[in-house]
Amino acid sequence: MSSKDGRNLIDAHAQTAPQRLTASLRQELQPQNLFNVLSAGLICGVITVIVSIAFASLIFSDALPRYLPGGINLLLMASIVIAIIGALTSSLRGVVAGVQDSPVAIMAVVAAAIAQSMPSTARPDEVFFTIVAVMGFCTVLTGLFFFVLGHFQLGNLVRFVPYPVIGGFLGGTGMLLVVGALSMMAPSFNGLADLPQLFTGTTMWEWMPGTIFAILLFVALNRFSHPLTLPAMVVGASVVFYFLPRWLPWPLPQPAASAGGPMGPADASLRNVLVWLNLQHVNGGVLLRQVMSSVSVAVVSVISLLLNATALELALQRDIDLNRELKVMGITNVLAGLGGSAASTHILSETVLVHRMGGKSRLVGFIIAAVCGVVLLTGDAVLRFLPQPVLGGVLLFLGLDFLVTWVYKTWDQLPRVDYGILILILLVVTLVGFLEGIGLGLALTVLLFVVDYSRVDVVRHTLSGATYQSNFQYPRLYQQMLQRKGRHIYIFELQGFIFFGTAHSLLEQIKTHLEQEIGAKPRFIVLDFRLVNGLDTSAVFSFTRIKQLAHSHDVVLVLTNLSPQMQRRLEKGTSQSEEQEAWRIFPDLDRGVEWCEAQFLATLEEVGFDLHARQRTPNAWLEKLPDDENFDKLRAFLGSEEQPPPDDQAPASRPFDAAWLQSHLEPLEVAPGDVLIQQGKATQGLYFIASGQVTVRLEQDNGTTLRLSTMGAGAVVGELSFYLNTPASASVIVDQPGQMYVVSKAKLKEIAATDPHFKAALHEMMARLLSERLAHADATLRALLK
Repeated sequence: MSSKDGRNLIDAHAQTAPQRLTASLRQELQPQNLFNVLSAGLICGVITVIVSIAFASLIFSDALPRYLPGGINLLLMASIVIAIIGALTSSLRGVVAGVQDSPVAIMAVVAAAIAQSMPSTARPDEVFFTIVAVMGFCTVLTGLFFFVLGHFQLGNLVRFVPYPVIGGFLGGTGMLLVVGALSMMAPSFNGLADLPQLFTGTTMWEWMPGTIFAILLFVALNRFSHPLTLPAMVVGASVVFYFLPRWLPWPLPQPAASAGGPMGPADASLRNVLVWLNLQHVNGGVLLRQVMSSVSVAVVSVISLLLNATALELALQRDIDLNRELKVMGITNVLAGLGGSAASTHILSETVLVHRMGGKSRLVGFIIAAVCGVVLLTGDAVLRFLPQPVLGGVLLFLGLDFLVTWVYKTWDQLPRVDYGILILILLVVTLVGFLEGIGLGLALTVLLFVVDYSRVDVVRHTLSGATYQSNFQYPRLYQQMLQRKGRHIYIFELQGFIFFGTAHSLLEQIKTHLEQEIGAKPRFIVLDFRLVNGLDTSAVFSFTRIKQLAHSHDVVLVLTNLSPQMQRRLEKGTSQSEEQEAWRIFPDLDRGVEWCEAQFLATLEEVGFDLHARQRTPNAWLEKLPDDENFDKLRAFLGSEEQPPPDDQAPASRPFDAAWLQSHLEPLEVAPGDVLIQQGKATQGLYFIASGQVTVRLEQDNGTTLRLSTMGAGAVVGELSFYLNTPASASVIVDQPGQMYVVSKAKLKEIAATDPHFKAALHEMMARLLSERLAHADATLRALLK
């Protein structure tokens, strides 16, 4: 980066928020950008007006056609508020927000139900304001739901809803839009039960024009990506319906704004349609009975926002802060709901259109609001040119688009069982109700979670003490003994969320190992919870049974990496009886396996071996060992029986022994707490431990330390930094007092000049040491990959 770019970056960070906003607006108002912004805003504004009128027609044309102009004004006013707030507060410049089709489809059903449930003595204005109050109430609750999800950073939870359930919801939304569009165009059609009536002589000509227009619109929008396609087709269809009536075999349709019946349209001024100025006309009982409808609207709106946000991330190739957008749309819906609007979210198609046209600016929202404001002020002068088949065709197109996307295209994408679930939810939404469909969807979500999770093995890896050993480095003979006896240590690395079903599966696996007649039977069973993210209360009973089963077979159960919450849950659900040894808890797998290894090696105490004192008196107990080939190897390794080679033996064939090596090293007395090697710094040399104990610790970025290894007599530390000439990757700290031998690089060069075979012997030893470590790591890796 050049110095000029660096200065610009610093200046940008030094600017205040108003200064950054002013600079952004100055750039957006440049002539080459302003044209793109104006074009995108005007086109999206026209589309918003057309869709708002269609949505209002869907909600009010069947229940209260006389109040359709008032409903249109409500949605236009809401579109103004939504566009401005979305433009000012969204994290994405150029975003287009508006009334969403999914909540509108639900509100159309709710509006029809309210109109039927109102008392026969209710006046039309009472029906209208009750519908508007219910719609606003649902929108306000949806906004609060959005805001709570965003405030508590819970937006990503929606991503865990299974895909078939989402498809069923949105497919059902598409079906409701189709039914609503047909009902608006053919008043005698009230649902799928009246499907045969659609094909009667006069009724067929009522919905056929709009259906033809919807199909043409669907084909055109999927074939042509030009932003003017939708407005041009709406204008063209309106011209056909009004100026070429003699060519058409059906009666001239009425304009949407004049579909008021013999009484004519009601007063559509905002003073007469705002619900909070006319609360005295709201039927409170009907409002309360529709409270559950808000649940349907909220659930579907959250799903729509999630899908639109995810699709925007893919289309625009950038991340979107979903939690911030939830809070933004929460505030937007609360304000719009106070005016009686339907719920709103981001509009995917229009936002992508704005960015493709180069109109990525917050001014787009204000231009959309201005277009809606002009239509709101002119009223019937604009609305009278939109015939009923055009509005019905737009709604039918939206419904068909949902069905094609979520029903037709998913046939090849989903397994047949998942596709069957999608269709089942769709049918329940269409034939029974949206609330019942949501209930079924939530139940199926839980069922799918249980079924899918039951297929995931709770045991990620099954290891043994022969393939996985602790980071405590024992003398070579004891390592060999642990490799042979380690098969009696069974290690189960658990994963995921453990509930009753997965815990029972673990119980069956442990039971199989305990009752096997061939192979090494367990003496220790280690359960590692490092990858477990939760423990259900129902699983505690299975762990109690595991403990009882282990005790009956004289097996010690070891639990590692238990979180405090899981440990409390296990302690409350089980009782530590007098058989305390049957239940051991350690902070990590390394400590747990080390304890199991120590139990095996503790048998050597019968010959005078003390695990905790062996480094302080490394040679005193050697004389007590029995005359056995394995113990001879141990003596040879520690150099207690090795004698210096005779002088007449050729140096090239002289055998390597510890005593000969120690004669070339510098002794070093150490005490607990001494730092032999500091992480990140160069080492002083190679350290050979004659007695005592050291621990290799890794200092992590979060300030915690991780034990990598604990070593005693016969071990070597510092070899990686010594040979690679790099800073130490971990620290080595003395745990127990003892003696060590050190060789520095300078000392090694000095000795090599007088005794070149020492260097070769040292390299031979280090090669053997590293090879053994590599072989052990390879065995562990092979066990993990099984």
